[in-house]
Amino acid sequence: MLKKRSEVSQKDKWNIEEMYPSHEAWEADFAEAEGLAEAFGQYGGKLSEGGETLLNAFMAMDQVWQKTEKVFVYARMRRDEDNGDAARQALTDRAQGLIARVSAALSFFTPEFLTLSAGVLSRFRKEVPQLEGYGHVMDVLLRRKPHVLSKKEESLLAQLGEPLGATGEIFTMLNDADMTFGEIRDETGQKR
Repeated sequence: MLKKRSEVSQKDKWNIEEMYPSHEAWEADFAEAEGLAEAFGQYGGKLSEGGETLLNAFMAMDQVWQKTEKVFVYARMRRDEDNGDAARQALTDRAQGLIARVSAALSFFTPEFLTLSAGVLSRFRKEVPQLEGYGHVMDVLLRRKPHVLSKKEESLLAQLGEPLGATGEIFTMLNDADMTFGEIRDETGQKR
């Protein structure tokens, strides 16, 4: 039988408060992630303006995802403490919704980046040496070019992230919170 969290020794629990000391701190980062995602729209249609703009877009995207991922990881770890707790489920649902909105807000980046020619990218990298820090990311994006949709299609796909992930979430909740398992006894009547 699994122990309840309250029955587990404190030394064997993660210290989630190191991520966020309060729910208010989590809410502040949640709001900041939303704002950063919305502000990222300023790079739409401008990636070809120069290497500095492209570098700033990469750095802004990193900032959005780092904040969003921290918000999600905290919510998911809180839910994992007690999968049956409705408030913790709601926190994770909100974080997953945030991921879908952030994905949609940033979805223009890859199709627009892929419109830049090899010559333009080479020039940008020479003009702005800091772009070399994103060299591997750019190479990966260029390899994915045959599989990237238009801006409109990528945005639509990103918005479907939440409903398309529902089946996995349903299984997780059924398996981890809703199902109870009976006892198994061996031939001598001992619990196993």
